Amino acid sequence: MITHLHIRNYALIQELDIDFSSGFSGITGETGAGKSILLGAMGLALGERADLKSALDPEKKCVVELSVRLTNYGLKPLFDELELDYADDTILRREILPSGKSRAFVNDTPAKVSDMNQVAQRLIDIHSQNDTLLLRDSQFQLVLVDHFAENKQVKQEFRESLAQWRSASRDLDEIQKELTSGQDMDYQRFLLEELVAARLEDPNEEDVIEEELKRLQHAEEVTESLGAADQVFSMEAGLSDLLDQLRQTLASAAKYDSRVSQLQERVESSQIELDDIRSELEQLASGSDFEPGRLKELDDRMSEFQHLKSKHRATGISELIEIRNQIASQLERFENMEQSIADAEEKVRTAQESLHSKGHALSKSRADVMPKIEAKIQGLLTKLNMPDARIFMELSSKDSPSASGYDEMNWSFSANQGRSPQPLHKVASGGELSRVMLALKAIMSASRSLPTIIFDEIDTGISGETARRVADILKDMGTQMQVFAITHLPQIAAASAQHYKVEKKVVEGRTETNIGQLSQNERVDEISRMISGDSISDAARANAEELLSSE
Repeated sequence: MITHLHIRNYALIQELDIDFSSGFSGITGETGAGKSILLGAMGLALGERADLKSALDPEKKCVVELSVRLTNYGLKPLFDELELDYADDTILRREILPSGKSRAFVNDTPAKVSDMNQVAQRLIDIHSQNDTLLLRDSQFQLVLVDHFAENKQVKQEFRESLAQWRSASRDLDEIQKELTSGQDMDYQRFLLEELVAARLEDPNEEDVIEEELKRLQHAEEVTESLGAADQVFSMEAGLSDLLDQLRQTLASAAKYDSRVSQLQERVESSQIELDDIRSELEQLASGSDFEPGRLKELDDRMSEFQHLKSKHRATGISELIEIRNQIASQLERFENMEQSIADAEEKVRTAQESLHSKGHALSKSRADVMPKIEAKIQGLLTKLNMPDARIFMELSSKDSPSASGYDEMNWSFSANQGRSPQPLHKVASGGELSRVMLALKAIMSASRSLPTIIFDEIDTGISGETARRVADILKDMGTQMQVFAITHLPQIAAASAQHYKVEKKVVEGRTETNIGQLSQNERVDEISRMISGDSISDAARANAEELLSSE
């Protein structure tokens, strides 16, 4: 339950500290006094989206702290799961810095806003007028029934089956599209045969052929050069003879001078190297005959490469090899397509069977609980001065499943005897919708361990005796949990154990909103104002005192 609220520099609140008690508390104030500001501040501490414009002074930090008592609500496992520090008296703090950055803290430890929101969902239910309007929405009706059915696990299993079925269906569609898309498999076979026939093995074959082509295309020049070189060796006093002569000339001096000896050794090495060169020149000359057939063979091979590269938009043999392998894999898949389709269809069938089974279980969990909800709502509507009201819940099946199952929810309503039920969204007035929603919230509060619920004008469209009965239900709810009701009705305000008033005042030329708990005498004044307006009559005061004493 909420024990304390601290607000600094938020909206029209400069600084505020207020304590709250257990049980049923009423919050009143004139229209525009700032009750929505109070809810907005609480929402900020509960993990709702932050906005720099929330700050009263944008140059200063905005802070909202909510102190909550968690004893006996079993929330420690959730704190452990979120790696948050647990304390029976926990503080949720939210800050908005002048830079616009938002920070969240749980017990003075930095926390993710999403984690704070998860904790908040287990602590407080803030009911607004928009929630009442949502009663007209079939999806919201389904969510409410699921809450009472406690079918979270069943719903999760259904969603997992739905995801598996959708995935299997997508896989089958892709295989079928590949089969019928076209890529003309006969033509693909032709391309593969052509690439295989090209015997593409060595990615560097083009470079090797280009080098050989260069030699063959200049074979005559090479032969002439080799012949001339051989003549240099064959002529009288050729290179070999000259080096031999030089070596012998140095031999006598080498005996006496190590430097000359080293030169002689170098000459001998040069002579050996020169002999090797002559031998290789002779081999090259003997094999350099021009081969016209070989030249044409290489030209044809290069033309084949160019044709294939152009056809497949490839830059080299390595890319052609990759393309060949891809086509081969594609054709292999195509050849096995029949079996692939059969396998994919079997997966779809299996997933669909599981989906139908889980969908049936989900529908059953809802159908089993709906009569109980109808009976409880009817009982509470009788207490709310609608003895003849009836609400009927009906499930209808959709052809295609969604995340919520195969079901569509339809609520019908009849407020009076002799009138056939009609869709709730068509026939229920605002006051009737408010009472239906209050009945639902009362049932929900009894079925879940929720510390606090806040009603923002649950009394819309009601008055008189009905207002007193609404007050009784809120009072009963307050015996099980902490209940706040923002109200304009004196009957409800008088029924509260604690009464808080929101006021707007001008302080030093600046408008500020504040909230404070009223004393008994102040409650008489406030309820009198709610009865008769600003001009409080003696009759209104007597009425207020009577309302308070009766409670």
